[in-house]
Amino acid sequence: MLNTPNEKDPNSIKTKIYFFSTSKFFEIHISKKDSVFDVIRHIITLYSKEPKLSLEMPLKFPKNPEAYELRLIEDEDEDEQFKPFYDIGPLDNNDEFGEFETLAFVEV
Repeated sequence: MLNTPNEKDPNSIKTKIYFFSTSKFFEIHISKKDSVFDVIRHIITLYSKEPKLSLEMPLKFPKNPEAYELRLIEDEDEDEQFKPFYDIGPLDNNDEFGEFETLAFVEV
């Protein structure tokens, strides 16, 4: 699990993560410098500890972060602002997380 940075740290960001093309989400507070792969592992850990989500939509691969990816959100439909955008690839696991405020967490 990643350490939660100080709210005043300019390298930190709060990001809303939507799950599996649904409107279900939670917010995470992380460092922009964390790798995408580490953020995925962090999301899996937090998700597993969230009883409502993990019972309603259990992870199929809770020990395999490679089975999941982070994608940009489809921004064309205002009523469904949680849908993953598939016209481009997912975030690269080796990249720093960066400035993303809203993303979709999906299975590969």
